[in-house]
Amino acid sequence: MSSTPAPRDTLPTAESGLTTDELFGVLTARRRRDVLHVLRRQGETDHEPLARALDGTERDMTAVELHHLVLPRLEGTGLVDLGDDGTVTLTDGGRAVATWLETVTDGWS
Repeated sequence: MSSTPAPRDTLPTAESGLTTDELFGVLTARRRRDVLHVLRRQGETDHEPLARALDGTERDMTAVELHHLVLPRLEGTGLVDLGDDGTVTLTDGGRAVATWLETVTDGWS
């Protein structure tokens, strides 16, 4: 997979290995988009620092949501890798999607 960002008007489906429907399906949840953004900025991280970066006020709830809902969905679509040691890393496809998403939203919102 290429790490070159897709042009602004081209979906990163080839880079991510997702269909258009799968890509939009995974990006419908703001929390999943936020995880991609944080990982793009910070690189590999553990669950707890990721939860703090996402929501410093409700970390316990955020950590549970990440563990049970958000990260398994992102891993299932191949956008992140979850290590046995608790690390979370963007895949090349995840990096392409995060870069594209930031580009089309003119920053992160």
